[in-house]
Amino acid sequence: MVGWGFGGEIKLPSSEFSQAPMVTRHPVETEEDVEKLKVPDVKTAGIIPLMMEVSKLEQKKGAVLIMFLSIGPWGLASNIAGVETLCKWALKKPELVHKLEQKVLPFSVEVVRYWMDTFGADHLLPWIGGTASASNQLISPKVFEQFVLPYQKQLFVEVHAMGIKHIFSHICGEQNLNLPYWAQLDFGDPGIVTLGHEVDIETAAKYFPNDIIMGNIAPTIIQTGTQEEVYEATRKVIEQGRKCPGGFMLGPGCEMPPRAPADNVWAIMQAVSDFGWYE
Repeated sequence: MVGWGFGGEIKLPSSEFSQAPMVTRHPVETEEDVEKLKVPDVKTAGIIPLMMEVSKLEQKKGAVLIMFLSIGPWGLASNIAGVETLCKWALKKPELVHKLEQKVLPFSVEVVRYWMDTFGADHLLPWIGGTASASNQLISPKVFEQFVLPYQKQLFVEVHAMGIKHIFSHICGEQNLNLPYWAQLDFGDPGIVTLGHEVDIETAAKYFPNDIIMGNIAPTIIQTGTQEEVYEATRKVIEQGRKCPGGFMLGPGCEMPPRAPADNVWAIMQAVSDFGWYE
């Protein structure tokens, strides 16, 4: 959806096997496009007006805390240029990646500022994730350290400078080798760190001892597993999560699959009822 906001084109889901929008034309396809890229006004870019409309509706309905999405610079860049192109440039033309991230970093900051000006810092929980394009399935820890960490760190600093005390961040995909770098970020007091099922909960708790850990039932099990498999997977996650020193919240390892069977969702709730209590 970010590619749409910067002038690209998207395709909405059209079948049961397509469950999220996808970019069909990236705003940046050549080196020259990086130079020509114009950063849009956050108030009118892509899906942001609809996101703001939803947030205002939540407030009208009595929500005390408003959660909203602001993608970090690496995630923005991978949507704007495409993951394959960005990864190639990171290895062969690193100056282009830095230039692109430097261009889009202010956009990430201004999205948060837009919500802060509208609702106030005390009523916000920004969701500033680490997209799957930052996973070790796609990039090495060295690339993460060079291109993801510094811009994510600067974004977090500017968000906290607005008076926002807590950041919700999803570390998406297999990022075990990146955890030492994520641990250098200030998520807040506390922050909420959610994890893909590829990262062990107890391992994550060692890197984020003062933050609330959230996760991380595998979405594939929720969607395609049996009730018994979902129940058992949930039990195991709860048993690990209750050991987290900073606190724990149960959730899927990414988004809840939109076509998850109702019986499997019930199995999660049943496991929470049976095991989700501190002794």
